[in-house]
Amino acid sequence: MYLDEFDIAAKQAKESDGVWPTNRNLENIIKKAEQTINKSLALFPDDEHLRGLEAKLAEKLRDTPRALEVLQRSNEKSPHEEYIAIRYSRMLHGQKRYDDAKLIIRKCVDSNPNARRAKLDLAKALIHENNDANNDEIASLLRSGFSDGDTNYDTQFWYGRHQYLHGNRDKAADTFKSLTRIRKYRKPRGPILDRNGKEQEFTGSIKMKTDTYCFVSVSELNDSVYVHFQDSQQDDWEKIKFGTTVKLKVAFNFKGVVGTTIRIADVLKVDSVT
Repeated sequence: MYLDEFDIAAKQAKESDGVWPTNRNLENIIKKAEQTINKSLALFPDDEHLRGLEAKLAEKLRDTPRALEVLQRSNEKSPHEEYIAIRYSRMLHGQKRYDDAKLIIRKCVDSNPNARRAKLDLAKALIHENNDANNDEIASLLRSGFSDGDTNYDTQFWYGRHQYLHGNRDKAADTFKSLTRIRKYRKPRGPILDRNGKEQEFTGSIKMKTDTYCFVSVSELNDSVYVHFQDSQQDDWEKIKFGTTVKLKVAFNFKGVVGTTIRIADVLKVDSVT
């Protein structure tokens, strides 16, 4: 509904050369659409329909030159407006203006302590920087972004992930245990990245294997990681047994840490350099 209203408002703003009433209408529709999508994603982070709507909104905004100007003016007037700041920041991020994007969302968080979704966006921006100096701030932003027992499941997921990697494993376990009781999302998200921003590959050994899954002991994580057979090549899965050395990539779902790919380390083939 809001996407259709957006098309009408964007057309009116274009035809009126940015007269205030149509710009104001466009601003209100962007705000309402962003608010609706973000509140829904907080509850259902993996919902493909919601992710599709979010992508369509972002596409429509990119294709509407007036939209960035409207968001900029609105944000300058009211930097505390959470959903305007979120969309404006994301548009800047899409233009690779990362510092500007982070500044906009930080101003929102500083001026609006209740802007929980903005806190999540700022935490993700800091996670993207992959700088250990940000770890304490990330933890604080994420923890203040939800209350025990509330429905900010997306923020809780990222808090559990952050605690697992950089904080307290017991807090991470408690967070994922709570999420498991509420929502049984199994789709992996938030992969562990290396310093270059690429998915990190870990070395481990098979600790236990059944017909459909295995657990891999990964010393670098000081943990055993669950991997489903569908995340391996069939030939590799048949050869994997107790003690086999493997390579795997790791992410998280609402149950905790999980392997996303696995292969036997001994059969690694080196690609020719072209």
